Amino acid sequence: MRPTCSTLRVSRPSASSRRTCASDPGYPPIAMPWVVWSVLQRTDRIKRTQRTLTKIPDLVAELGRVRDQDYSVVHGELEPGLLAIAVPIRDTRGNVVAAVNVGEHVERTTPERLVREVLPRMRALQQEVAPLLRG
Repeated sequence: MRPTCSTLRVSRPSASSRRTCASDPGYPPIAMPWVVWSVLQRTDRIKRTQRTLTKIPDLVAELGRVRDQDYSVVHGELEPGLLAIAVPIRDTRGNVVAAVNVGEHVERTTPERLVREVLPRMRALQQEVAPLLRG
């Protein structure tokens, strides 16, 4: 079976377009990528703002980044002006059982500030809560 290739265009100032194939070493390492594609194909992908990702290759790439960095930053994709950061909360077996997020308006902070100042506190919370959640 020949890998599916597509051009990824992520609507972020620092992002660039590039050709990506599932067999490329740089392809986002998501467990069972075809399952993810299948779920996304059956999902309504409504463009809520100019920054909302709706194309499946873009969403798969973003999910790969989120998985790799173990946090997510939302910068206007859901609602104009909303800037949020989220981390997963895992039980003692490593299963994601919840998430914690902090949101602010874009006029009060930047994505970089959230990662620099808020993410370390969220990481501490992850470590503190995990032993309490038996899997």
